[in-house]
Amino acid sequence: MKIFSIDINNIKELYNIISKIGADPRSLPFFGAKDRILHLYIRDMDPRAANALKQEILSRGGDLIVSRHTIDCTVKTTDALLMATDKQISDLLKKLDHMPYWGLDSIQSELAERIRVLRRKRWKMELGGSRTPLVLDSYTRIMGIINVTPDSFFPGSRTSQEYLVSKASGMLNDGARVLDIGAESTRPGAPPVDQDEEISRLVPAIKTLRRNFPDACISADTYKAGTAEQALAAGADIINDISGLSYSHDLASAVAEYNAILVIGHIRGKPLTMQQSPFYNDPITEITEELEKSIEIALGQKVSENRIIVDPGIGFGKRQCDNLSILKHINSFKSLGFPLLVGHSRKGFIGRITSEKDPEERLDGTLAVSSLCALREIEMIRVHDVLQNRNAIKVLNAIKEVQS
Repeated sequence: MKIFSIDINNIKELYNIISKIGADPRSLPFFGAKDRILHLYIRDMDPRAANALKQEILSRGGDLIVSRHTIDCTVKTTDALLMATDKQISDLLKKLDHMPYWGLDSIQSELAERIRVLRRKRWKMELGGSRTPLVLDSYTRIMGIINVTPDSFFPGSRTSQEYLVSKASGMLNDGARVLDIGAESTRPGAPPVDQDEEISRLVPAIKTLRRNFPDACISADTYKAGTAEQALAAGADIINDISGLSYSHDLASAVAEYNAILVIGHIRGKPLTMQQSPFYNDPITEITEELEKSIEIALGQKVSENRIIVDPGIGFGKRQCDNLSILKHINSFKSLGFPLLVGHSRKGFIGRITSEKDPEERLDGTLAVSSLCALREIEMIRVHDVLQNRNAIKVLNAIKEVQS
């Protein structure tokens, strides 16, 4: 007899082991619910509720970390970390149906919603006509960056109308699922561009791409409502708003009118000044809460719940430690219930790690982050170098999917 540890990364690997052992494959849902420990942070609980919740989850094999003063109720409220399997939480939710006191009914409702959204793994976004829908799931898709600007931070992303079709064709052939067209640089320190100027750059580019690539999924990178409306009328499928509607709520109305897809980004401040002493006490919690507010605005303006993508905004009003924290805890944002987009390509935080001041020299670091995103099953990444990133993702997926 021998005993050894085994690393199980996903439900498919668990199924293979069940088959290898000779267990009934129909047992997969039963064992799968016990396979992964979930960590859920709960804020501002009544200590009586925390004590009750701790006893209930302990009896099911999980645990709840609470303030040391919770047991004698000498604190007004306590934060808590719930650590349990999907099965243990499902059993707990059933018990909480019969405990409508001390705020446990609200905890039950919120906990059930968090579990519901965490279980979702696939989004299908229609693009209109007979075009192939945009499907986002555990296989990381690529959004290719094309800038019709004279001053974007990476010169390799810039193009003129003359070379636009050639650049887009190359990206699509290399594996880009979405083309993201920008007409205003939002690099740190960038001055704003007049809306008329932005439209004059962006709209002709979108019309050209739609005419030459009728089946392509096209995104317009703008935070201005007027520009967004013109871009959608020209054939854009997605509006990528770095401001998360914080600059213009009307942008969401334009997206809703065209039944388009909205990328809700996170930023503090404006590009011109956003890197002047940004500060967070708890970046993951604060960014999550601010994204929740942006999502509420979008839904209030009738943007479809199934047509929202969330971007935590690496480099937009963030310190180096904030950017790294976002990536370290990237799956925390999945609790928002929407597919995630990560935009990290060749950004300054990579150069600060690798000591490369020139964005031209930051491809290796970009591929490292892209690989992390693929490993964490982030739904989409926004990059300049489509082929190299596609190959990195293919290698990661080959490792994940190997049958052994």
